[in-house]
Amino acid sequence: PLNFTLAANKDEPVVNLALVVNGWGSNGATLTLNGKNIPQGKDFRVGHRQDFQTDGLIVWIKVESTKPVKITLSPVSE
Repeated sequence: PLNFTLAANKDEPVVNLALVVNGWGSNGATLTLNGKNIPQGKDFRVGHRQDFQTDGLIVWIKVESTKPVKITLSPVSE
């Protein structure tokens, strides 16, 4: 799993996060946002990108926060 915290505040909020995780492979992902499981759908979208060396995971998360945001992405075999 990939675990991290974004240090948001009122002057630097988090708004609709987009990530590319190089080397993820072709597996899908599950999302835990501030301890809550978020299903794939309108608030959490996943895609993949391939190049000559590796497969990358592309993630979009609908989120707005002025407080730190804890994110866990876990691989799902497909």
